[in-house]
Amino acid sequence: ERREEGRAFIDFPVDKITLYPDYRENPRELNKIIQTINLVKNDKNTTITNISIHGFASPESPYEHNAWLAENRARTLKDYVCNLVHLEDSIFTVDFTPEDWEGLREFVVNSNLKNRTAILSIIDDKGLDFDVKDWRIKLTYGEDYSFMLSNWYPALRHSDYVVAYHVRPFSVEEAKEIMRTKPQQLSLEEMFLVAQTYKPGTPEFNDVMETAARMFPNDQTANLNAACARLENRDLNGAKFYIDRAGDSADAMHVRGVLAMLEGDMEQARRFFEKAKQGGALNVDENLKLLN
Repeated sequence: ERREEGRAFIDFPVDKITLYPDYRENPRELNKIIQTINLVKNDKNTTITNISIHGFASPESPYEHNAWLAENRARTLKDYVCNLVHLEDSIFTVDFTPEDWEGLREFVVNSNLKNRTAILSIIDDKGLDFDVKDWRIKLTYGEDYSFMLSNWYPALRHSDYVVAYHVRPFSVEEAKEIMRTKPQQLSLEEMFLVAQTYKPGTPEFNDVMETAARMFPNDQTANLNAACARLENRDLNGAKFYIDRAGDSADAMHVRGVLAMLEGDMEQARRFFEKAKQGGALNVDENLKLLN
């Protein structure tokens, strides 16, 4: 199961829910969504399972009105896209967030606003409803509010989209070809099967391991394998990048010990090896002998 996702900034006339495809930057923004869908739709290896569109409005109007805008603009966008890509309406789901306060908070946090701290305090106050927050910022910090309204609020009116799809399983030979063209379609298991067709330590083997870690950055095994591939080539900095994301398993401790030993930190290496041995990692005794 895979996902392609993005963010589009569709312009609607003020307080309207009618979509004009040629209005302002809409041709470019609509094309982003259509291209993403068609890229998946036209691939013989994939089947679209769901397309979700999530609409957001900015906070400068009453909350109930913004909820109406966010929901109905998202539905209007869904209808337009559905007709254009010729897919069943049942594939689409629509959701909405009346006001993108999280997005506004991020802008404020990364800003140099004169009253940045005070505005953040208002935004984070869970005892205030959203309309009170907006009015309090507007009335108390008018200059900052005007800047926010002109520069940040337009970016808070956006439509996030996710195309979820299923990729068929591949044979090893098919997977080797897909690895060169669309590695994001492979499962981690398929990548490891491809890696086993190469001799460990070869450029081809290492490239598969690097690709697996890049495609699955949160997978501890993928990162551990990539770290080992880098260590094989004595790329200690590269190995450290991956081992930092490989978790705290016994095998990860073992690899950290090897890295420490190659860096010349023998005491650190011994501590890692002992932890790895206690956790049941294989072949630790051989490295302990080498260390001694």
